[in-house]
Amino acid sequence: MTKEILRKILGRAALVYEELVTVLCDCERVINSRPLTYVSEDVDDVSPLTPEMFLREIPESGVADIDTVDKEKLSRHGTGLEQKKLKFINPVSCQT
Repeated sequence: MTKEILRKILGRAALVYEELVTVLCDCERVINSRPLTYVSEDVDDVSPLTPEMFLREIPESGVADIDTVDKEKLSRHGTGLEQKKLKFINPVSCQT
């Protein structure tokens, strides 16, 4: 799929490194926004599942009261999320 997108965009053009990185980021955005599930024509249906939904953090509904938030617990939770994200993004480097 990436090869097809690059051929459509570039043809036989030669790019410098920065231009290639920009084009690859655009390809990544296109691929990650494609639906993984059935796309219904009914506007009242839920939006289709995409890879992008797994890559970004989805905020929970509602906001906790500032007086009840434990800073230490929140910090540990944030650190855990970062570790999980790094493990997902680059699983080879986390196998040490």
